This record gives sequence, C-alpha cells and structure tokens, in this order.
Amino acid sequence: GASWKDFLARLGERGFSGVEFVVSDDHHGIKQALREILPAAAWQRGYVHFLRNALDHLPRKADDDCLQELRWLYDRRDLKEAQQVAAALGIAPGDESEASLRTTAAAVRTALSIDTVVVHPRAAAACATATGTAWVPGPYTEKPLITTGAGDHFNAGFSTGQLLGLDPQSCLTLGVSTSGHYVRTGESPSLGQLDSFLANWR
Repeated sequence: GASWKDFLARLGERGFSGVEFVVSDDHHGIKQALREILPAAAWQRGYVHFLRNALDHLPRKADDDCLQELRWLYDRRDLKEAQQVAAALGIAPGDESEASLRTTAAAVRTALSIDTVVVHPRAAAACATATGTAWVPGPYTEKPLITTGAGDHFNAGFSTGQLLGLDPQSCLTLGVSTSGHYVRTGESPSLGQLDSFLANWR
C-alpha cells in the first residue's frame, strides 16, 4: 500500500494532475492509495484482470466457453448473451421483466465479485452495484434507423454517468438515452440533444 501511495504522490509532485478515471487490477494496495491520493478519481477493474479473476471461480473445463460469454457480458450485449453467462454460473436465466433483470444482474455480480454488472436488452436496462440494483425502461422504438453501434453508445452514456458521479439509475438513463437518440438519428448526441431527448421521452 505504502509503495503505491508513494508512487502516486511522486507523480503529483512532478505535475501529474486532473486524473478522473483509473483502471487497474483489484489490488488492495493500489485501491487504498487511490482513495488517499486521488479521492476524486473513479476506479474500474481492468478488463483482462476481470476475466482472469472471474475464471478463478469456474471449473477449468468450462474456461473456454465461459471466457467468451464473460466477454459478451463485459461488452453489455443483449439479453440472450447475459442469460448464457448466468447459466454458466449456475444462475437461473431470467426474462426481460424488471424484477428478473434486477435479479440476474445482482446474482451475476455476487457470483463474480465485481463492482458493476449491467444487463441491457432492447426495451430496458438494469444494473447491480454495491448499493443495490437499478432499472430503467426503454426508450424502445420499433423502427430504428440504425442498430449497429447502439450498444457502444449505451456503454458511452453509462460510463459518462459513472465519471460524473451519477447514481446507478441516472447512469442507466444516460445510457439508454444516448443509444436511444443514436438508433433514431444515426448520430451520436450532443449534450443539448440529450437534454432535448430526455425532455421529450415518452
């Protein structure tokens, strides 16, 4: 812990500033140093470290299949893929109902001991964090202009909400609004366009 604290402190002494987001493994010393030296920075476990840590909880014979499914979950893809991950972990796959999405997200998060799990089907989104679960509906459209890239836009919106320190439900709302605007227009929204989209959400 002390060595990481010293390392971060020396970076600050050399003019390193403005850190908003840190990605690392789940090392206690690193996380403790970040809390002390960079308390305003958001933290996320690194993708590769997350996958390696998750596989420690699974039977070796299931490694290959589960690794692919965990990659799907990390990319926040569709409900079917999230259900496959749940099944691989011995969790009963759910449906698109609010209660089921909340339960699935929470169960996967607990099984893998990770910070946040998001399940994002077409017509809603749910997440599980250390503080509980959150869910938001839609905004679903039956006639999207484009769907390729919708998941990336959801991810961008959700992650932006995390960086801004928003609560989980607000992060989900920002995620579905960003993707909702994109699938209707084919364009990534500006802040003003997001504000308008939210104001006119039905």
